[in-house]
Amino acid sequence: MRVDEMTLDQAPEPPAADGAESPSTAPKPLWRSPWARLGIFAVLLLVVVIVARVNGWTDSFSLEGLRSGMQAAGTWGIVFLVVAMAVGNLLQIPGFVFVAAAVAVYGKLNGGLIGYAGALCALSFSFMTVRLIGGKALQTIQKPLMRKVLAHLDKRPIMTVGLLRWLFFISPPLNYALALSNLSLRKYLVGSALGVLAPMMVVVLATDCALTWVV
Repeated sequence: MRVDEMTLDQAPEPPAADGAESPSTAPKPLWRSPWARLGIFAVLLLVVVIVARVNGWTDSFSLEGLRSGMQAAGTWGIVFLVVAMAVGNLLQIPGFVFVAAAVAVYGKLNGGLIGYAGALCALSFSFMTVRLIGGKALQTIQKPLMRKVLAHLDKRPIMTVGLLRWLFFISPPLNYALALSNLSLRKYLVGSALGVLAPMMVVVLATDCALTWVV
């Protein structure tokens, strides 16, 4: 009597019943689709911004409010600034306000370095938060202009991010768009670190001159 050489793990799978889908072809839940995740992100962002503005939380992100907060925090002032930059970036607060506050409290050199480091931390936090919620939703858009922009970003990611940072600095909408693309965190950070240098120096020098003129 011959023994069948086919092992158990090699046995063919039974055919799927009529109308049933195999696990590999089963559709993803609707909430996991790119457009659904993009919609969820947009709704959450809108709710957070509205709640923050209605309750007056965004008023604390003024130049005077940030400066008072850092001075009151004492040795934890730098941590206060970094956390404020990370949260404020999600709340659509312009990045130059935080850099100006750092220069006002810590001086031109130290404030500039702290503002630069804080900006990179805030950009990283924004990227990871948006990517976690929205995924890479922009990759599904088939509009010719969007496909052209994304193709250029895929081809020269660091140079493209650097140029965008040079033009728009720490712009929250830019952060969201880059996080929703196919860009990796490493290339996003390298491009951002290079791109924000020039506008960062402009903000630092302008703030220092303004403070000197006021005093």
